[in-house]
Amino acid sequence: MHSNSSIFIRLLNVSFFLLIFLGLRFPLSAHADTWAIYWYLCGSDLEERFQSASADIEEVMKAQFHDNVTVVVQTGGSKTWKRPEINPNKLQRFTIRNGKMTLVQTLPQGDMGDSGTLADFLEFCANNYDADHTVLIIWDHGGGGAGRFAVDGNFGNAMTVKDLRDALESVMEADAKVPPLDIIGFDACLMASLEVATACYGFSDYLVASQNIEPGVGWNYTAFLSALAANTDMAPEDLAKHICDSYLSGCKEAEEEDGVTLSVINLELLPKLKMYWDIYGLYSLSLVGNDRSQFGNIARHANEAENFYNIRGERYSNMVDIGDFVLRFLKDNPEDAAEFTEILKETVAYKVGGPHQNGSGLSFYHPIDGGNTYQTVLEQGNPTAFLMFQGLLTGRIKQEYAYSESQRIYNEVIEEEKRLKKEKEEERQEDEDEDEEDEDDDDTGSTGQSANETLMKNIAEMFASATTAAQTSFQPLEIPATRHLEDTPISLNEKGEIVMELKPEDIQSVSEIYGFLAIVSMKDELMIYLGSDALVAPDWKNGRFVERFRNRWPALDGNPLLLQHIHTQKDGYLYYVPIKVNGERVIMEILYEFSTKSYRILGVRSSLNNETPDKQLRQLKPGDTITTLMKAKYMNRKMDIKEINMKTFKFSEKSEVDEIDLGDGDYAMLFMMIDVQGRRNSSQVALISVKDGKMNKEILD
Repeated sequence: MHSNSSIFIRLLNVSFFLLIFLGLRFPLSAHADTWAIYWYLCGSDLEERFQSASADIEEVMKAQFHDNVTVVVQTGGSKTWKRPEINPNKLQRFTIRNGKMTLVQTLPQGDMGDSGTLADFLEFCANNYDADHTVLIIWDHGGGGAGRFAVDGNFGNAMTVKDLRDALESVMEADAKVPPLDIIGFDACLMASLEVATACYGFSDYLVASQNIEPGVGWNYTAFLSALAANTDMAPEDLAKHICDSYLSGCKEAEEEDGVTLSVINLELLPKLKMYWDIYGLYSLSLVGNDRSQFGNIARHANEAENFYNIRGERYSNMVDIGDFVLRFLKDNPEDAAEFTEILKETVAYKVGGPHQNGSGLSFYHPIDGGNTYQTVLEQGNPTAFLMFQGLLTGRIKQEYAYSESQRIYNEVIEEEKRLKKEKEEERQEDEDEDEEDEDDDDTGSTGQSANETLMKNIAEMFASATTAAQTSFQPLEIPATRHLEDTPISLNEKGEIVMELKPEDIQSVSEIYGFLAIVSMKDELMIYLGSDALVAPDWKNGRFVERFRNRWPALDGNPLLLQHIHTQKDGYLYYVPIKVNGERVIMEILYEFSTKSYRILGVRSSLNNETPDKQLRQLKPGDTITTLMKAKYMNRKMDIKEINMKTFKFSEKSEVDEIDLGDGDYAMLFMMIDVQGRRNSSQVALISVKDGKMNKEILD
């Protein structure tokens, strides 16, 4: 009897420890947190062309699931679907659990690009699938804070950031302390912006989004959902980090990691970041009151900072890295720049990036396109001080509006400073172990009062003063007619280099200068444009710009490319090149790496017509038919520049981009100037004649 009891007790003990072990690995349903993933899956042309949405559904189906995790997905927005259970003529709602996709509701055809459709889906989810933790994921193309997202392939409509805010507000009540959602995520391009974060503030603890264009492989749903199943008690921030890490791993596996970015934005800290951002925006206004050339200087900082998918002559996202911009803008105020960098690092709680990405994790809108998208951003509400600056820069708002809005923003900055200081004092009182002297030191700059004291003094004087300089701060920039910059004189220096010099009054309104090269047929009076490489060494301070043409040019399998130098990164030059692949016009992305001194083809993207870049970065395959493109114009005829087909050939395993010697011939080079309002003017033309490898340059009248 004693022996049997001992065995029974031992069995009970083993069972007890086994239950503890299993409970630690997979928390019991009665105690584990519940999660609901609300997945707004707008298939668009990504599903129609590549079946990308269906591929991600398959990823979800393969994930390990926990009973406490439910994925609720709404499908729509594509003319065709690979998965037979999805009807392209209806809006449908499914749940996905343990590898099973179950239809729970069918609705009439609807526009996934309409905010009302998103709002209806959110209300359905809230009423039927509430949980301890809720996540909203929006899947499709994305256009950034100034662009559109959720592009419906049936209706051709898409949402703006304002539409997102409207949808959230119609269903949920914003609460900065306890937001209704844990995570809002965009499996879409370019959505890690200040504008998107502002729209999400109060509705979510975290925003997960990409600064750059996402590769077609997108998020790794199998990996992060399986991680959640293994530990449903994980914090939302940890899930957000899993999304980032698994995304980067998946992109590496697909060999598409070069342009990868993904950020976790802690929205609770957004007000403090915006306060600093508004201080700098107001400071920029105080600068132009004393020196109107600051309009051009600040615009150049935005052009030179890390930016994402801004292609001259094609399309602009107008997304600029906020951290890189501030470092450039405040280069004469390094303490202020350092303080903002620290606050930005706190707000961007986590980020991942490919080997060629150096972004801070958050972008902001700057009208690189000259302001064509400005009104869209302004209509989103709660404009920042920099948005006022940009409106004056592009001449799109009036003095009275700029002043009143800037005054409102200034008052909000003061109130936010008081709130942060009060919050800090309350924290100090709660921490009795903190040394009083250390507390005082720690408080220095905690609200921006100390580090930004000089800036705030300038801003206060701007509002208090009735001087001409103060009034000038809020006057739209009236750029004199820039026609006089057309045919700006150029000359040859003692080294035989082509030089353009600008007067200070002209430089103040110019935001970008680049060199443009063309092949010239004097016999046919025809110019065939090669495009722009890193052809100009700029000296903005002295207004002196020198060409760097060496008679070499990037070519694919020996065929010169119509080149556009997009950005000089820390590790190389990024280029976008229009070509045709199997008859379709696409943009080929090329990186020249400084370390290897060689070119690498990153992939190609289709040219979309819906104000968003194509999410799908495709790799060229052996057997693809390539047609190189050039732009051409007759020199003495009034006609538009036309894009023409050049050479057609097959892509092979040995195909590569490399520099070639352009050889003997005549070439024309000029300097192209873009002012801060997007207008273009060009210099005189220099003719470069090459014979037997020797260059002779002359200036054409």
